[in-house]
Amino acid sequence: MKRHPPTVLALFGLIFCSPNATVAQQNVKGGAKVLMLSGGQRNHHAYRRQAFLLQKSLEDTKQLEVTICEDAAILETPGLAKYDLIVAMADRRDPEFHLTEGQQRALLQFVHDGKGFFSLHGFCCAEQHWLPEMRDMLGGVLSHVGQPDTKVKFGKYPMKIVEPGHPITQGASDFEHEDELYYYLQTQGEPIKPLVVAMYEGKEWPVLWTRGYGKGKVCVSVFGHCGVQPKAKDPLEHEPFERLVVRGVLWTAGREVKQTEPKLQSSPDKAAEIKTLLKDRREMIKRALAISLAQYKGGIVDFQSVFQAERDFLRATLDLDDSPEAHLAGLKEQLNMAQNLAKLAEERLKSGSISEVDVLRAQAGVLEVRIELLREESKAKPSK
Repeated sequence: MKRHPPTVLALFGLIFCSPNATVAQQNVKGGAKVLMLSGGQRNHHAYRRQAFLLQKSLEDTKQLEVTICEDAAILETPGLAKYDLIVAMADRRDPEFHLTEGQQRALLQFVHDGKGFFSLHGFCCAEQHWLPEMRDMLGGVLSHVGQPDTKVKFGKYPMKIVEPGHPITQGASDFEHEDELYYYLQTQGEPIKPLVVAMYEGKEWPVLWTRGYGKGKVCVSVFGHCGVQPKAKDPLEHEPFERLVVRGVLWTAGREVKQTEPKLQSSPDKAAEIKTLLKDRREMIKRALAISLAQYKGGIVDFQSVFQAERDFLRATLDLDDSPEAHLAGLKEQLNMAQNLAKLAEERLKSGSISEVDVLRAQAGVLEVRIELLREESKAKPSK
């Protein structure tokens, strides 16, 4: 492999690590230093345009200072040490952008030693020459070599927040999002625990998750496709998605993820109406859960439909603007339903009609309700 002299690498740094004239870098005193590893404009991804857009969003938080770079050679230089995290947003399948083995090992060591890593869309397209540890770090990747053969579909998807208590998703609501979905990902290492899923073909597909790698924090977003057409809209221009990405980067950097959706002040009449609507909504979802459960016992719907209805019921319970006593009563009712679902799942596992994964998800649902119940009980108890 041909080695570039230091002066040439320095020139590369000036060319490729500088934003264009229309998006000036901000000086963020005390901000976490972000190395944004882009990869040029391929024939189907507008990485460069997206890099400038994301740079501004991150620096507008006043907690992050971004350097954009397309040449991965920096990963093997002493200069990498000054950065707190890497945001990788390119699939790097063009020959000139391939990550060498040395660059992969440097990246893995960087995160393992306690730094942050955020993977946006195309970076999780696994190369055949990737080290196995790269898949371990990400948890889930797109690959057409091996099983399953990952599928790709562009469309508009309902997005569900499945872990509303995580700092990244706290305050976020379900929304609809247009993007390129990777599904049937190849997974490795610890199971993926999604924060957000996309609904497609009646199934939930993970699109945003976090994990640890050594001492470091990792966050992966499947979504983030930006087309090369001049009028192509970047998904980062969709505020609910952009907010999740920014909060994900802040989390990997170990910075405070502030609440971004302050509660609106309502008039007394409006507040009463909202309270009534929330109660009505919960009762509707409760009935839907009961119907789904009966249909599942009759073999009409699958376990996933019942589990999703139970999750919807929990969110509706948590959304209630009610007295502490009523809130506790609602959670106790929710716990009873979750326990019944888990018990039914265990019975169905014995008959071979569902998988152990379904049982584990149902049991985890019970624990989630118990956690919320304990939180409410601790609030109700007066401090001594």
